[in-house]
Amino acid sequence: IAFSFVSHIGFNQIETIYVQYAAKNQCLKFIEKQTCHIVMTDSNVQAYEMYQKDPRGAAIVPDHLVSEQDQRLEHDIADEKDNTTRFLIVRNTKPELIKYHQNHDFKASIVVIPKIDRPGLLFDILKVFADEQINLISILSRPTKKKIGTYHFYIELEGHFDDLKKIQYVVSMLEKTYPLKLIGIYQKESIN
Repeated sequence: IAFSFVSHIGFNQIETIYVQYAAKNQCLKFIEKQTCHIVMTDSNVQAYEMYQKDPRGAAIVPDHLVSEQDQRLEHDIADEKDNTTRFLIVRNTKPELIKYHQNHDFKASIVVIPKIDRPGLLFDILKVFADEQINLISILSRPTKKKIGTYHFYIELEGHFDDLKKIQYVVSMLEKTYPLKLIGIYQKESIN
């Protein structure tokens, strides 16, 4: 993802910069140099639309949103030049691990939704994977938004056909203690 800084006016006339919250975090070095008011938005499109309505505004947006009418004041302003975003196709069928045949490496996404928070909770969840020597490649905790202090854990793992039984065992062990959703299984070659 490449971000540009766009406006209808010159740098010294800008009073407000509109930027989506995640884009802001990806362009912090650029933003720290600015002296105008920063307005965070829920989406890149919203940032772009707000700047278009503001005669003294500017926006930080992905390159694909920039039109011919925009004056691109800066290009490629992200802190990390190899920044990527991953998109997944979601469908309403229950994924089955057993469908993967011998030559496919895969990734799986799981959400564990503990009912209560307690010290050692994440350790207990991760220990089940460690005991079976399953490689986790991502762990995110997110608030459930139902009660302060309650979280669910998004976990990505990678495996090979030879790991299927161990992974199925881990999923069944976790399901005995925690509500769990197997979000999906993806061939590793299709995920960059």
